[in-house]
Amino acid sequence: MDIRPGDTVFGDTQDERYKVVEAVGAGSFGIVYKVLDSEDNPFALKSISTASLDNTGLQTLTNEGRLATEIRHPNVLRVFFFHDGTKYANLPPYMLMEYADGGSLGDILKTRQQSAEFFSIQELRTMFVQLASGMKAINAKLVHRDVKPDNILIADGVLKISDFGLAKIVGAATRTQTLKGINHIRYCAPEAWLLDRNTPAMDMYSMGIVFYELATLTHPYHVDATGDLVDAWKNAHLTKVADDPRKQNPDLPLWLVQLVSKMISKRPQDRYSSWDEVIERCKETREGSTVSIDVSTLVQRVVASHEKEEQARLRAEQERRKEVEFLRVIEYSFGEITSAVMQIVDTFNKTCDFAELHVRKLSELHILITSRASLEVQVVPAEGGHKLDGNTIKAWGHARSHSGRGFNLILVPTSSDDLYGRWVTLHVRHNPNVREPDKRPDPFPFEIYELPREIELLNAYHIYNTDKKPFSADMFIPLIEELL
Repeated sequence: MDIRPGDTVFGDTQDERYKVVEAVGAGSFGIVYKVLDSEDNPFALKSISTASLDNTGLQTLTNEGRLATEIRHPNVLRVFFFHDGTKYANLPPYMLMEYADGGSLGDILKTRQQSAEFFSIQELRTMFVQLASGMKAINAKLVHRDVKPDNILIADGVLKISDFGLAKIVGAATRTQTLKGINHIRYCAPEAWLLDRNTPAMDMYSMGIVFYELATLTHPYHVDATGDLVDAWKNAHLTKVADDPRKQNPDLPLWLVQLVSKMISKRPQDRYSSWDEVIERCKETREGSTVSIDVSTLVQRVVASHEKEEQARLRAEQERRKEVEFLRVIEYSFGEITSAVMQIVDTFNKTCDFAELHVRKLSELHILITSRASLEVQVVPAEGGHKLDGNTIKAWGHARSHSGRGFNLILVPTSSDDLYGRWVTLHVRHNPNVREPDKRPDPFPFEIYELPREIELLNAYHIYNTDKKPFSADMFIPLIEELL
């Protein structure tokens, strides 16, 4: 069930007939056709692919499509009719829209980039006000989620924002695949990469990048296109601070620099809270003020300070994110230890009628097995870059019974591309040829604070003899015996 040139489609009633003339474009949602009404007035028809949508997605599509028809603003491409695929059984879902044949803002931007001709400040002010006004109307009903120059069309010299009301649905259906085709990766807000809920602040960020491009003819972020492009853009939006726009266009006024910088702030709460603020800032530039004191130097200092603070905060956030990801890897690997313990405990409890073992999960990296006594199993992330057999240790800890007997657990990668690593164990006994230095029972685990030094001495003649073995579940059996 598709639409082809020569077909007839309908508006709100079958009396509103439109002849499909030709395909004029294709997007992530379907094909765009030029259609003519009975008086040969041109309209645009966008077919909508729903193959990837479940019932919830279809219902959301219907709701969003109907809301789109309610948005009426000079800077928004008018949607006259939305067909959800049910009213006319032989026709797929589609939108009947205003026809804009003046190209897109993306086309104009490319032309300016090729000629290296900056827009004038008045041209920028006019475009900014039009775009902010259109977004105000859209965000009153919907979150666009796919703001980019190619989705801003031109009709009779007026900018008109299009493709609103669809990206969220298509994004929900495809977010397990890639971001290509929806929420263009070059304009995607940081929180959108983290799959947070849809908010107008996401559109504010995306439009801020469009503003930056219009003002400088360059994108605020530069990425390495030789690797994983999606991941590279994700890192740019999450961790990079945009250069001062005046590095590209020295003639930009301070008000415009602040406007763009605030719109593309990483944290949603740091952006403008409404499009009215953006519009007012564009109109009231504070130029020609009657105040005789020149504070531009002070404002520039604040802008520079803000940039440094943002860079420092993002570096800290990046480190925190790395730590969280590292900890999750260790937690995943510790699941092997937990599973081994649970298998022994479950099997014992199903078999024995005279005693029972209990497992308490004290944290993601800490469990306690109890009966008449207790057995503690705990690991922590290893710090300091210590190595075992040439491989950097990810985590270390111990399995220790109430008597003090037990063994150490060490998590090390088996190769440079081993993300999760493998567990090895250290079983420590006193060297009988050396005077006994302490009263710990054999075999015992080292304390965590002892591990950095003792691992360096594993192959040396020492007061301890240490056996290194691959981890196996049966190592817990003699320790659990002590609990019974």
